[in-house]
Amino acid sequence: SAASDVYKRQVMDGWVEFISLGVLSCRNCLHVWHREFPGMAELSIMYGSSKAIDSARRLTAPNQRMLSEMALLRQMTAVGSGRSKPRLLDYGSGFGLWARAAVSAGFEVVAFEPSSERAESRDSDGSFRCVNDVASLHGERFDAINCEQVLEHVGDPGAVLQTFRNLSSPGALIRITVPNSIALLRSRRELESFPFDGQRPHMLSPYEHLHGFTPRSFDWLIRSAGLRKSHSVVYRAPKQWLRMMVPNTFFLGRFGD
Repeated sequence: SAASDVYKRQVMDGWVEFISLGVLSCRNCLHVWHREFPGMAELSIMYGSSKAIDSARRLTAPNQRMLSEMALLRQMTAVGSGRSKPRLLDYGSGFGLWARAAVSAGFEVVAFEPSSERAESRDSDGSFRCVNDVASLHGERFDAINCEQVLEHVGDPGAVLQTFRNLSSPGALIRITVPNSIALLRSRRELESFPFDGQRPHMLSPYEHLHGFTPRSFDWLIRSAGLRKSHSVVYRAPKQWLRMMVPNTFFLGRFGD
């Protein structure tokens, strides 16, 4: 109730009547996830009510890391037949910062954001197309897909990766990042402060993150979806690579044959 009041304008208060709060963990891969969570309709209301939307502290323009990573993705992405520039789907685009970075890198961008409130709050200059329903993309194909900090928010990450397969052109490059929850299991403070320490959201805050990936569970998800690491990735700055790996898990690859 306290976390709901601080971050979600109390929209979660009624959920305690029919949802039992608790998390489970896999002994093998250490993946953690909520035992129960609301449906997508309820989660959409929660995200739409988030006070983070009107926070004065959020970025209003892509930072240098976003620009650099999209530039590298563009460099590695082949242009589909008959097109002047590669098409990129920014899946779960939020406020549109990564989409704008992708436009700057030379992509033709479609930004998918299911939360209409977040979509309306994004700073779009008209340089990319915005959609709120993934079904509207049926029949379209993309040369690259960007999925930045999204899979931990969805109930079935495997289904999202299947959607990526259906929307991918042959040889499409897929970029995915998720938080690395291994720190949650190693920190007594993190374990004891669940679900809310009275000041900040927990790594597995109800119901912001439904899943807590570890490198092992993330690797299993990637392989089970038929994705393989791209062999052409070149990391010229070891410090930047380290920064991407901690606290996040990072993947750049393509679907296998």
